[in-house]
Amino acid sequence: MLGADSVPGSDRSERADTPDGREGAPTRTLSRARAVVVLHRLAGQPSPAAGHSFTDMADPHLGFAQTAVAWAASEGIVRGRTPTEFAPLANISRASFVTEGERSLQLTTPHAGYSPFGTAAASDR
Repeated sequence: MLGADSVPGSDRSERADTPDGREGAPTRTLSRARAVVVLHRLAGQPSPAAGHSFTDMADPHLGFAQTAVAWAASEGIVRGRTPTEFAPLANISRASFVTEGERSLQLTTPHAGYSPFGTAAASDR
């Protein structure tokens, strides 16, 4: 299981509180903003190539996600619901998270034949 200690830049103070005080909460929802932060940290927290145009990210409580959203938007990993609306507090679906994760893997894979699932690409056989 991927724990917070294995994600660069995370520590115990950044972990989500759980109702029973344990670490992790696999049945809880994940917001679009937090999902992008996870992908950004897994990618090594790269600097964004540009900013973003999402006016709904102006809330000061979303400061934790500003750099991550700017990076993901500038790299084409995430798209807004509209050109100016990201919907950072909306829950992300599993399908959307997998799609965004796959897009971020395309940026961080060591070579074109790499597969995160351990299967060799046709060019590597």
